[in-house]
Amino acid sequence: MRVPNTPMPDAVRPLQVRSSDGLVTLDIERDAYHCRYDPLEGTLARDDARHITRLWRELPQVMSGRLAIANIAHFTAALVRTIYDIWRLSFADLLDACPRAPVARPACPPDPEACARTVASFERLCLYVPFRFQCLFRSYLLLHFLRRHGVQGQWVFGVALFPFEAHCWVVGGEFLMGERAERIARLSPIHIVEPERP
Repeated sequence: MRVPNTPMPDAVRPLQVRSSDGLVTLDIERDAYHCRYDPLEGTLARDDARHITRLWRELPQVMSGRLAIANIAHFTAALVRTIYDIWRLSFADLLDACPRAPVARPACPPDPEACARTVASFERLCLYVPFRFQCLFRSYLLLHFLRRHGVQGQWVFGVALFPFEAHCWVVGGEFLMGERAERIARLSPIHIVEPERP
């Protein structure tokens, strides 16, 4: 995504979050971030930006074991869907296409051990894909893969300033799905794509 320095039109109603001594705005329709230096007195703003790791925790560490045929099939189907959607859709349309409808047989609440094994299989299968994933592609792929295993994920977009950074990842309930807490420690959530209620 690009980060223009031009001011945004008043008609646009974007998403905004404070990060450190500035404000970051996400314009979904234009697929762009806008950053503005806007310091506050005291340390409240800086401290609030560091509390993201209190929202979610990592899954337990497990071994993926042998790759089941079903996992390979689910991964292949999710990969084809992801390539097709990202190739043809704008960022705004991609958010709308995100799998938010309730799953047919949800694992509710998600079992941490089962989710950890599913994510471990996903990460192992990613090694066989002959190109490197960016976070948008990877998280969208993981959402579809989890859904095929009865897990409804949430798509989280986070930002940080000084230096600017944007990243997205997947969570399920209170757990990070295929993400490390230290990777997102300095980020502030600016948008979360929530699943629909049954």
